[in-house]
Amino acid sequence: MTRLITALLVLQAVARLGRVAAAAESTHAADQQPAPSAVPSGLSGPDYTGPSAGSDECDPEMVGFELVTGYVFTAPTNMLESIPGTLMLTDCLETCQANDSCQAVNYETGLCVLFSSNADSNP
Repeated sequence: MTRLITALLVLQAVARLGRVAAAAESTHAADQQPAPSAVPSGLSGPDYTGPSAGSDECDPEMVGFELVTGYVFTAPTNMLESIPGTLMLTDCLETCQANDSCQAVNYETGLCVLFSSNADSNP
């Protein structure tokens, strides 16, 4: 029996063209004090002059994914594309990452479905 794997794409930085796709945060995150490691270290902000300073694009190494198994994300009106024949999860995630509108995927062996919303914005 094929086990259903659902992968929710969570971009952890500003996505291509300055678009924020999603953030994996608690709904009460604003009420919490930042952890000491979350305090700016001087390596970000308006004075930062690192490799991507002044660019609207993310460093590809800074894009992350959150994998949630055992659940199916349901948003029929936000479905972008259904791609049968996708045999590897990585192929599904790369297809989503290449699509500026994609924020989440449902993946099951042989099927990749792209969505323009995510579980944080559309619970």
